[in-house]
Amino acid sequence: MTAVDGSTFRSTQVTGHDLVDQTSIVLTFDGDRLSANAGCNQMSAQASVTDGKLKWVGHPMSTMMACDEAKTRQDAWLTELLVGGVQAQTAPRRLILTDGDITVDLVNEATTK
Repeated sequence: MTAVDGSTFRSTQVTGHDLVDQTSIVLTFDGDRLSANAGCNQMSAQASVTDGKLKWVGHPMSTMMACDEAKTRQDAWLTELLVGGVQAQTAPRRLILTDGDITVDLVNEATTK
């Protein structure tokens, strides 16, 4: 994961799943750890990339915020996606995750400032 180490990416477009209004997916890479936020809880676990597939190793640790039901379901959806693994492609300043009909297009936050 050296290509994305130290980077934070924010979703600009998600197809195949409707995000809760005014939320986005934020992924932060730090060494072998991947932290994620889908609008409510902060989740983090060790991650690996094998044959282009990014996935959490085991179940992530998570904060326990009292989120509304829609955001709680969205956290569960993202957790399931990352535990199961997604194909990950990097492009200049972008990260594209795919799994079946789901595509998450993210941009490196350093490029948006």
